[in-house]
Amino acid sequence: MRPSRPAKGSISPAAPASSLQWHDVKNLSTTERQALHHFNTFVASRLVGYLVSDLWTYTVAQRCYSTPVVRSAVLALSSAHLDLSINPLSPVPGSPKAARGIATLQLYNEAIADLRVYITESDAPSRADVLLSCAALICCDLMRGDREQATKHVDHGAAVVRAWQREVVKRPADCQRDEDFDELQAFFSALDLHATTFDDSRLPSLCLWHRDGGMASSLPTKFTNLQQAQRYLVQIQSAAFVDLIKSAPHKFQRLPQIPVDLVLRRRMTRASFEGWSSAFAHLETEWLHSAKAHSRKEQAALFVLKMHHLTLQLLLDESFQEGDFRRPFDEAGDQLLRWAEQALQLLPSQDCFSIDVGLSPPLFLLVLKTTHISVRQRGTALLACVQKLEGWHRPQVMLQAVNDLAVWQAGGDAQPVGKGTAMALEYVAENASNLNGGVKRSLWLDVVDDAGPTAVQAVLQ
Repeated sequence: MRPSRPAKGSISPAAPASSLQWHDVKNLSTTERQALHHFNTFVASRLVGYLVSDLWTYTVAQRCYSTPVVRSAVLALSSAHLDLSINPLSPVPGSPKAARGIATLQLYNEAIADLRVYITESDAPSRADVLLSCAALICCDLMRGDREQATKHVDHGAAVVRAWQREVVKRPADCQRDEDFDELQAFFSALDLHATTFDDSRLPSLCLWHRDGGMASSLPTKFTNLQQAQRYLVQIQSAAFVDLIKSAPHKFQRLPQIPVDLVLRRRMTRASFEGWSSAFAHLETEWLHSAKAHSRKEQAALFVLKMHHLTLQLLLDESFQEGDFRRPFDEAGDQLLRWAEQALQLLPSQDCFSIDVGLSPPLFLLVLKTTHISVRQRGTALLACVQKLEGWHRPQVMLQAVNDLAVWQAGGDAQPVGKGTAMALEYVAENASNLNGGVKRSLWLDVVDDAGPTAVQAVLQ
């Protein structure tokens, strides 16, 4: 008996390990069976964090049962997760944790080799199997702390998705529906966006752009479930990052000096944010009047999606203001914090890893951007509550960087001499980047560029 697929748009629990009957799979060692049991029992349902997906609990679980190349990648993922859950700190050489790390590396290398053989020697390798293996390896990379390799795997996976998309488009209209493609395109689009939130100089490669009216022209008037809302939001956020990156050279220029195509694109992206907000409001209204009981995870996901939406919208508005200068993060800070508090109450951060963007990037961005001391203090306290590794982002290193800023502002010993506040930010940024904290130097320098010495001093307060 294999796990049954849950209703579309719902959030499924992990399928019981016994339902997959791993004893029917030949040539599995005891260690491999234990790793698969750990994946199915403790990992699959928690990997997505606040996201809405049954990719790991259903699709990957089934492919593990039937496809050796996917199973090989999941074995490495499960072993890396076990390493991280035992002790997230760096192992002491010669300790049991260090020995486990070597075992995980061996499984990881075997998974890479198996995937290479599968791609080069199979008569017709399945794109779905390649992408699922790639997704498992990305998680393994992130748990092992190799973020650059994870981004490379995202880029490789995105190339496979684009090739698959070209094939789907060429099919007859009545044959273009492909559930595997839809699911994996959505998942890799989210990973693609996540990698860009870590490195904000990287253009998302799976950003869909609709020329006639932007994403707003294809948005439904209301979302049917959180999964649909999430998929549209990923595309809108990707478009926003493209806008931010391409318009960076024109920061602080007056409107007539900015190329017309950038202005029009930015306005269409802004309209997409507004359209998403309207469609999501209809979904919230239906929830309020529905007799259906929603899980705590679903309720937490609702608040996190609203946080992600508003944070990117504020960043877009701040960097491209057509009217009087204002500070959108000061105006919306309290609302963002309330949503974060509600999400953490509903679903406390207790796991060691998830692949979603989560709460740490929007909270960290708010702490950097706001000039209100009370908002900064509450944001820092909430950031301290996020204990898990969220994909590319390490909340505890972000928190350390924020605390370093407070030390510098107070005139501590670490204050650089003769270079001023801007140099302090650069120095902290470099340290955070070196510690693999999910904090790219460009984000910090953006704070320096944004508003000059007065605003920088406010950030440091």
